[in-house]
Formats: sequence, C-alpha cells, structure tokens
Amino acid sequence: MQKIQYFLFISFFPYLHLSAGVITPSTKAFERFGPEANQAILSGEIFINTQVKDFAQSKGPKQQTLNFRIGGLHPRNCQSALRKLSQYENFSRWIGFIDKSTYDEKKQRPTFHLKSNLLPFNMTLDFHLPRIRQPGVYEFQFDRGFLSGLKGKIYVHSHKKRCFFESEAYWRGPHSSIPSSVFEFFSDALGRLAMENLFRISRS
Repeated sequence: MQKIQYFLFISFFPYLHLSAGVITPSTKAFERFGPEANQAILSGEIFINTQVKDFAQSKGPKQQTLNFRIGGLHPRNCQSALRKLSQYENFSRWIGFIDKSTYDEKKQRPTFHLKSNLLPFNMTLDFHLPRIRQPGVYEFQFDRGFLSGLKGKIYVHSHKKRCFFESEAYWRGPHSSIPSSVFEFFSDALGRLAMENLFRISRS
C-alpha cells in the first residue's frame, strides 16, 4: 500500500489547534456559502466544491492548486455529534473506504488506511489530531508527505440545537501526477461520502 498524506478528511481530521475564543454566531454560520448553498444545507444536503487546476511555469516543474470547501448541518447538537465523531479509532467500522483506523492517544495521531475503487491508489493518512469535543474554529496544516503545506480551517458551530460543520482548504505545490479532473472527482465523491456516513452514525 502506498503511504501518502491526503487531504480528503479535511472535513474533520487534519493537524489542528483551537483558535481561542473564536465562535461564529449561528446567524452568520453559512454566510461564506451563498444563498442557494445555504438553503440546500438547511434542507439537509451536504455542500461540497473542489477546484483543482494545473499551472505551467516558465521555469521549474509543473504545479497544481487545490481549493476545497465542504459544509453540512448535523441533525443533532454539537455535544451529541462530537461524542462519536471524536472516536477516530472506530472510523473503519463506520466508513467503508477506511480499511483500518487506529489512534495513538499519547501522540494524538490517528492513522487511516484508505482503500476504494474511487481512489487512484490506496492511501494512508498519518497526522496529528487531538480529539475535537467542542464547537470552535480550528486551523490545520499538513506538515509532511503528499500535499505538504496545505492549509485550511474547520468551523464547528451550534445552530438552532443542531451542529454545523464547515471546512475550507488551499494548497499549491508540485503537480501530484493525478489529472485535475480525476483529483476533483474522487475528492468530491469521497468527501461527500465521508461526511454523510459520519453524520449518519452519530445521529444516536
């Protein structure tokens, strides 16, 4: 299995630290998405948008950029939702394309082995992540491997007794060797599938 770091789980799982005191009011929780996307999210849909582009440089190797955004409104409040969503070691039981999941409590590092026909190759994610137990705004950065230097934020908001999850990320670096259209396809497909499954199993 080829071991690389990958951005798919930016919905929930990168290298995080809590930005102290930053909690967006629920009335502004969806403002970055626009009216149509907001209405879809409020009706229970998951909004996801991925843009991957190639850049040829006059000097140096070809580069690639990634812009990623996903959002969804969980049917339960944040306390209830996060109680299960923070159990990273159990993700292989809940998400079909995670073949194996473990969590090193001391180092605060989950490891996920990914295997799916939707992926161009098998992948392993190994990164730092404390258990997320409360709403807040979290910044993350991939510090090694594939897509090294990727940066973004995860927003967890309380919204009318429900919990809103949003994530955005940006990366620019050497070309991944994956065609941009393929990159976008499996990012959207697996990102949506991951959030849907996690929402489903954490309803109770």
